[in-house]
Amino acid sequence: MANFIQIQATYPSMEDARNVAAFLVDSKLAACAQIVPSIESRYIWRGEVCVDEEVLLLCKTRAGLFERVAAEISKRHSYECPQIIGTPLEFVSASYAVWLNENIING
Repeated sequence: MANFIQIQATYPSMEDARNVAAFLVDSKLAACAQIVPSIESRYIWRGEVCVDEEVLLLCKTRAGLFERVAAEISKRHSYECPQIIGTPLEFVSASYAVWLNENIING
């Protein structure tokens, strides 16, 4: 079975998240992109505590494509230091794994 991951990134707007999701899925760098609207993020940036409303993008891809997907996200992101995190998908149903394999480029 292929080694799949879920990549998450946050965005300042729904439009930004949709544009990146469309690129990743259309180019088969991700089989699926899910957008979760309106999350609240609390973080420290340059010594200051910030609280912002953001949008969460979740993408399913191959572990071997992490660096490529991360580079594409960074290139299309407005943040100086975007959150880009890959989490291994340890348990994936057989039918979903087949579907992922069919819809993600090899890499």
